[in-house]
Amino acid sequence: MIDHGFPVIDNFYSDSLADTPIALCAEKAHFVTNKAQTVSDWPHLDPETLKEVHRKINTGWTIHI
Repeated sequence: MIDHGFPVIDNFYSDSLADTPIALCAEKAHFVTNKAQTVSDWPHLDPETLKEVHRKINTGWTIHI
């Protein structure tokens, strides 16, 4: 396990890219699709897509990669 200096989520599962800030804190993030029938690795987000996700969640989080 990687020591991040703060509590970490071992495995994170979500069906929403809006959960990207939490996924970035996880050791392993999984993206759930197809009505919970398919689980894959969290998608790599290019800078433009990450910017769009950040704009949509609009929660005041600062995302550091």
